[in-house]
Amino acid sequence: MIIDIAIIVASIVNEENDVLKNIILEQGEKVDMCESLMNFYNQAVNKETLQKTQQIFKHFYPHEDSNILNNLTKKQLDTIFTMLLDQEPLDKIKYITKNCH
Repeated sequence: MIIDIAIIVASIVNEENDVLKNIILEQGEKVDMCESLMNFYNQAVNKETLQKTQQIFKHFYPHEDSNILNNLTKKQLDTIFTMLLDQEPLDKIKYITKNCH
């Protein structure tokens, strides 16, 4: 979306000013690259949090399906991780996972 805005702004700029147009496009690409890096970082952090939460979930509830933890946010996984450490009942954890989606 940001790159689209940069392209629109660049197209509005008088074609005679190619330097300004290139600067606007380069800035849009830098913003787009930063957003991509942040998304990658957030996915990596969420994946690590998911793995740790699944590991402790399987420890306390070895016969339960840990896939109920998939597709939760980092904050939701952190909450469930704390609940597991506090040995909250499984019903309460399942309630959180069902109502967090």
